[in-house]
Amino acid sequence: MLIVLDRDGNVVNVNRHTCLTLDREEDALVGHEWFEIALPEEYRAEARRLYALSYQAWEETGQISYDPFDYENEVEARDGTR
Repeated sequence: MLIVLDRDGNVVNVNRHTCLTLDREEDALVGHEWFEIALPEEYRAEARRLYALSYQAWEETGQISYDPFDYENEVEARDGTR
């Protein structure tokens, strides 16, 4: 999946694979907050926190984060499947 987010975590662009995986049309994703629309609730707070840190690091240093880190979460399709 390819997802482009803005500073606030809103979807700016997605590829077709993202739409197929989430069983959503592009217009149901673009303009909406990624974490709310595509992540199961138990992942949202941590994903938002890490995204904010990564974005801040990118603005300050030009790098994705201050320290390398790995983070994975499930995504949730429209019907609730993960």
